[in-house]
Amino acid sequence: MADIYRLNEEVGKYEKWVDIGTDPITGNTVYARAVAADIVVGDTIAVTGPLTNTEIRATALPVSGPLTDTQIRATALPVSGPLTDTQIRATALPVSGPLTDTQIRATALPVSGPLTDTQIRATALPVSGPLTDTQIRATALPVSGPLTDTQIRATALPVSGPLTDTQIRATALPVSGPLTDTQIRATALPVASTLTASELHIGQVGGEGITISQTPTISAAAIYAAGDAVGGLLTFANAARVSGGGGVIKNMIIIDDDKETGALELWLFKATFTPTADNAAFTVSDADLENCIGVISTANGDWFAAANNQVADVETSKRYDLTGTSMFGQLVTRGTQTYTATTDITVKVALLRD
Repeated sequence: MADIYRLNEEVGKYEKWVDIGTDPITGNTVYARAVAADIVVGDTIAVTGPLTNTEIRATALPVSGPLTDTQIRATALPVSGPLTDTQIRATALPVSGPLTDTQIRATALPVSGPLTDTQIRATALPVSGPLTDTQIRATALPVSGPLTDTQIRATALPVSGPLTDTQIRATALPVSGPLTDTQIRATALPVASTLTASELHIGQVGGEGITISQTPTISAAAIYAAGDAVGGLLTFANAARVSGGGGVIKNMIIIDDDKETGALELWLFKATFTPTADNAAFTVSDADLENCIGVISTANGDWFAAANNQVADVETSKRYDLTGTSMFGQLVTRGTQTYTATTDITVKVALLRD
């Protein structure tokens, strides 16, 4: 045995004890005190030979700084029992290189809480074999962005039970190619809408005939002068089926209950205008005149007289296009009529609407 050093607590120094042999009775090593050495507590003492596992564990030795990956891997240290999830998470250990599928599957590690979409996407994990319908349905996984037609068609997924109308309508799916008559008729789909008015005509050929009548309020027992307005503004409503539409004026009829002599003119406009007051000289502004679509005169037709009244019938074929759906006009005399009643004149226009 080698010599040893023992602490003399009274003087605070180590004393050397020399090996002088073996006790013949007990068999123990006998030491004798030598001259005291000047070794103070805290001095460094050389130790020969490696320390055993028991000596290392006798007293906890502080380690300054974390161990590197190389230091950890230099000597394998036995670990008694599997590490818990808390122990694994206590300190992050660097791992050099990605783990293989075999290493990942070697030992099941508990995971507390579901993984987020970000955690799942952080590192791609290989999956051996296709997932079954049960595995796919076990947990709903969020999908960022709609699937393309190619992605949907890449692998056929079984669908249990027919899809309801609500499920079909939830997301629009692209359909490649036209549907056959058989596919269209296979299931009746409700259509929640009504047809609105438009320019589509079913079973109609040619224009639509309509006659619109207006009776202006005129002056009674007053003499009109040539060029005066007879009555006020005339509005021929629904002269066009749709706003901005038009048609053709086929003929004009004027009924005169007082059987007065003198030609009358019907001035027509595609939009409303500022009319002239009854029994005043007819005047039209330059701006209103731009909207004039024609003038029809009884001088171009025939008067047909009865005993106490008469009617003028003028054939014409004038094209008109309106701003809205109504046509507007005003009567102008070229004679000197004196009417008995304020309702002695009636104007009718026969139209073929587009």
